[in-house]
Amino acid sequence: MTPAERTELDGLLSSLCDDQLTEAEQTRLEQLLADPDARRRYLRYVDLHSYLQTKQPAPARAPEAARTGRQSRGWLRYGAAAVAAAVAAACATILVQSLVFRPDAVVRDGSPADPGASPEVYVATLIRADGCEWDGPVPLVAGRRVGPGELRLKKGLARLVFDSNATLILEGGTVLRVESASAATLLAGRVVFRGDDNPEAFDLRTPRALLQDLGTEYAVAVGLEGEEVHVFSGEVRRLTTGAGGGVRLNAGQARRFASDPADAGSPTALAPASFVRELPPLPVGAAAEGVLAYDGFDYPADVGPEAEGRANGGVGWAGAWQKTLSRLKQERTPPHPVFNPTAGLSRPGATVPAVGGSFDFPGFAKAHRRLRTPVRMDADGVYYLSFLFRREGPQAEDLNALSVAFRTTDELDVEARDQPDPRMRMNFGMYRANEAFTHLNRVGVHLPLPLSYGQTYLFAAKVVTGRAMPDQAFVRVYAPDEAVGWEEPIAWSLVGPQVHSDLVFDWLQVHVNSRTRQTVDELRLGTTWAAVVHPWIADRADED
Repeated sequence: MTPAERTELDGLLSSLCDDQLTEAEQTRLEQLLADPDARRRYLRYVDLHSYLQTKQPAPARAPEAARTGRQSRGWLRYGAAAVAAAVAAACATILVQSLVFRPDAVVRDGSPADPGASPEVYVATLIRADGCEWDGPVPLVAGRRVGPGELRLKKGLARLVFDSNATLILEGGTVLRVESASAATLLAGRVVFRGDDNPEAFDLRTPRALLQDLGTEYAVAVGLEGEEVHVFSGEVRRLTTGAGGGVRLNAGQARRFASDPADAGSPTALAPASFVRELPPLPVGAAAEGVLAYDGFDYPADVGPEAEGRANGGVGWAGAWQKTLSRLKQERTPPHPVFNPTAGLSRPGATVPAVGGSFDFPGFAKAHRRLRTPVRMDADGVYYLSFLFRREGPQAEDLNALSVAFRTTDELDVEARDQPDPRMRMNFGMYRANEAFTHLNRVGVHLPLPLSYGQTYLFAAKVVTGRAMPDQAFVRVYAPDEAVGWEEPIAWSLVGPQVHSDLVFDWLQVHVNSRTRQTVDELRLGTTWAAVVHPWIADRADED
């Protein structure tokens, strides 16, 4: 971009954020955003504007879309015109969704009350846990949400990402007290901090000082004889209550401090190689671990839920698909099976080809299948779900849904006789005009996404379950050409509220309800991220 174009872009972005963008300006903004540098500047601008807006009192919201918690690291809803402009400015890509929702930016589903909702207690996520041995009653695994409290890592390596987007890499022998989404205390051991994308200062305390980062990557080692701080980028302020007051360390500097809080410290050699700054790549075989269930819907034309007991492919199931009900929206339409034997869905560059066939229906249909391993909300765990989906064409009706639901045996039995209780299920999917949603105990979130009809998208979800801690659901939708990583995303499209549920889901159900065709394929359930997305993970440099 030229300097003149950058100046013009900044002016257009200012109008966008002030909800004053004209139609002509929107057209010009779309033209400028054809440049990758302009799109990056756009994302930074909107992200910063949203962050600054969160420092003001939250505006009143309509009852049907109440918002709770801080609005952090996401754009605000400026009104229908501004949202449309923002979507167009994103060039019809869902890449911007990584800036839309953070775990503390929740849109509720507008129910009169939030049954089962609990106070927000989680403040971070354990993204990676390599060879970890923890000292505590509950073993921590990758994907677990973390609340305030003490973490004792006896051995191994762990990467902890806070809801403020700050990252800590912990080495074995570390004791860390998590305090909030933007504060922690290193009591002993070694950590590397990275806050490049964190819009607010993160307070990392030690027994002797307070460290504040400014767009920084730095390492801290705390022992009985004192501590060391090594700054790799940015700068760090180290504040103490002693006579020394404080010191500022810039990139390339390192300093050793004695156990006396009044010690001003002494320079030492920067030692980036002595700290773990990046975790090693996941093992190549990681994708084979943690698969609970899979079905690619590769069934002949005469096999399906209509033919009881014959749709019994895939792995991880305790029986065949069972059809609850199906009916076409259009009258005088020939019968249509819920399984399409001739056409499946796929993503470009898949390392594991789709097997063919799909759950495909232009009307109302649902079929369920018993899981060999239930999804237990009454125990500590992490589950991941993925499927490919495609929607054909818009429609005027609001009731335009595609979902994958987890249901209990009791609720299905009630449905056969009476009106079922929707609080007894967990749902993920798309409805209305491309709104992604997730619900648990009738508490949920939803968000319109700039998707295109007739395109195949990857829907990925995560469920954190707790025996004593809250449960929480997450959703991420990937565009056809959007890269999928070996680690779960730090930012999700949707983050559900924290609720308490002790339900045990024995069944998985696929459900569509639309006047247009809705397709689901390549359904996976697992206990690791790699288990459910490995066919679409980008090639890694360390693989042969």
